[in-house]
Amino acid sequence: MIYARQCDPRYQESPIFSPNCFPDNIAVFGNRDYWEHIPEVVKRVYEVLEEEDLDDAICDITKHRGGYWCDYYKNVTEVINDLLPSENGKYSNRDIHAIKMYVNRYPESRGFEKENILCSVLGIVTKKVWKHKTISGTMQCEWNEVYYPADEWSDKDLRDFEVMYFDYGSEWCIYNGDDEPETPEDIDGSWLYCCSLTEDGIRREIAEFCEAPESEVVMYRYAGERRQDVYELAS
Repeated sequence: MIYARQCDPRYQESPIFSPNCFPDNIAVFGNRDYWEHIPEVVKRVYEVLEEEDLDDAICDITKHRGGYWCDYYKNVTEVINDLLPSENGKYSNRDIHAIKMYVNRYPESRGFEKENILCSVLGIVTKKVWKHKTISGTMQCEWNEVYYPADEWSDKDLRDFEVMYFDYGSEWCIYNGDDEPETPEDIDGSWLYCCSLTEDGIRREIAEFCEAPESEVVMYRYAGERRQDVYELAS
């Protein structure tokens, strides 16, 4: 049999916040009250859009035909290749036209439109399809924005990430001993963080981790602590 004891939720730790365990292929930012993670390519594209230097340069070259940026660049293709170089091969003429359009639209955009433009420009720069999603925890204040390559994250991956980011899963100690533990406190061994929120789902995760049938998993959920009054004889 497989014996598992749940950790006190007050002391559980999400595995993605262990050193060097946060996934590199996802950006998380938007809510300053929560931890941010911004891969370099996302940071580069976001800053180019927000700082508007590229928009100013394109405007100087295409509309004003003069100005500061025209002293450094001959055309739009040259300025885009310099300020926002491709991560994967050269830009096509269609890419240049699309970046020009998105950069021009971004300053006047709001909310979802800004997020969609960021995903579109990331797609052109990296040659991957990017998507955006708002993740949330169990309370109203628990939310953040994520940007990710669509073919690298399944719906289940994103749901599990959401659970681990806001740490509302559960952590379990899996017994490594040969004999049956006499009490839940005797269960000691490997630790597993489960993203499932139902008992059946948690049992399935433990069974998969141990490569054993679900029917062999014995689970002890954390039910709280018991307080006991203590008295001593007065002198």
